[in-house]
Amino acid sequence: MESEKEGSRPARRVYEVTAAGRQEFNRLLMELWTDDKREFFPLDIGLFFLSELPEVKRLPLITGRIDGIRRTLAHLEKHQQDVDRNPHVPAEAGAIFSHTRHHLKAELAWLEEVKADVESGRIPGRR
Repeated sequence: MESEKEGSRPARRVYEVTAAGRQEFNRLLMELWTDDKREFFPLDIGLFFLSELPEVKRLPLITGRIDGIRRTLAHLEKHQQDVDRNPHVPAEAGAIFSHTRHHLKAELAWLEEVKADVESGRIPGRR
């Protein structure tokens, strides 16, 4: 660590990554790519207990969630266009946008199925 001062600005501390820190970073990065644990989705709990909500609330909640994802997708599309035009943003950012977009589209398709199942009376099932 060192301190540096520029002009009339207050002194600031500058930190440096140590060899041990770099090694830990690499270990964690490798772990991210090799970890294949199953993802759990909190909304699955909400679906499992959907029957506990008043019937008049179920479809509006599902529709609200669908609308929120659609708004998020629209925002993401616009933001990605802005980022794509910025030459200082690395190409990996586009892949991250794509990853998020794929997840949101999958969630949207799933919610549309759930909504249809609620409308048809298939969900919530018997307990």
